[in-house]
Amino acid sequence: MSRNAARHPLTLAMWRCLAVAGWPTLAAAAVAFTFARVYAPMVEPGAATVTLSPWLLLPLLTATGCCAAAAIRLWPLFAQQRPGADWLRRWQRGPLGGLGAVIGGALLAQLALTLPLTTGFARALGAPAEARAVVRPRLPELPVLQRPGQSLVASLPAAVELRELRLRPRAGLPGSPFVASRIELRLDGERLESALPEFEQDRQLVVLPMPARPISELELRLTAGSVPLWFDDDSLECVASAPHSTVVNGLATALLALLPTLLALALAALAGAVSTSPTVALVAGSCLFVTTIGAIGPLDPALDALLRGRWIPGSGTFGGAVPFLAAACVAMIGRMLLQGPRR
Repeated sequence: MSRNAARHPLTLAMWRCLAVAGWPTLAAAAVAFTFARVYAPMVEPGAATVTLSPWLLLPLLTATGCCAAAAIRLWPLFAQQRPGADWLRRWQRGPLGGLGAVIGGALLAQLALTLPLTTGFARALGAPAEARAVVRPRLPELPVLQRPGQSLVASLPAAVELRELRLRPRAGLPGSPFVASRIELRLDGERLESALPEFEQDRQLVVLPMPARPISELELRLTAGSVPLWFDDDSLECVASAPHSTVVNGLATALLALLPTLLALALAALAGAVSTSPTVALVAGSCLFVTTIGAIGPLDPALDALLRGRWIPGSGTFGGAVPFLAAACVAMIGRMLLQGPRR
């Protein structure tokens, strides 16, 4: 590492991470696309794309892991007793010794690699060409339909034109001889002229197309059947008809994919204040495993929404980024405190 490069850790880390992670990410995408086509999911067409999320996750994980590993290996100050650390401290006088800039460079490199995956590659896997917002209606305190004639009213926050209504209620045990439950739907008091959906299993999905007009209230009435139905927050999904850009949706997913890398590198920097390279690598690898494959954090629901064509910026998914950002900030502050004042 030259003296000039040591003074510009952000650009140095970005180019190094791109060089290390570029070809592996491309190879992982090629393998994922091949397997996604050869081993097509044996499910109904409407759910096929969502089952392909592991093939989108594979190149994302490759880019994430390679960028994190390249950043840790590049900068000697990530761990104790690394060759070149004493020389580097002479050129990095900041409180973090350039670690913050290196982490920033790794995140920029990962964003450059993952944005094509969450836009073009996701479309190649079968993601919808347009994204649409999901509106969650407000349900009554006891949203249960047990006997024919019972009804419940769900109110939307504002009148909105819907594309479709997705019903997926919880089903209980029938209290009389089994008869599939039928539901009648009224929109602002007007009966929807379509076949009455039947429910006989728990979480059975029924998709109903909606008329092209604003709707503010939904009434569900049980007309027949002995299967009690319970509607929770995930049982009623109102899909708005207004389309949104899938490029912005992909950008939102790529940004959320940076969170595991940010937290892993921040914790690695904290551990490196008192530990050597093996411990730092273990901390970073464990954090990446838990937050990606372990599905802890907003990345997993973001991938699901991306492949379903659901609008991510307005879904509240970014709220899950707050704990990651807070933990990363605390870890970096802890590194500064453990490192002590610079000489």
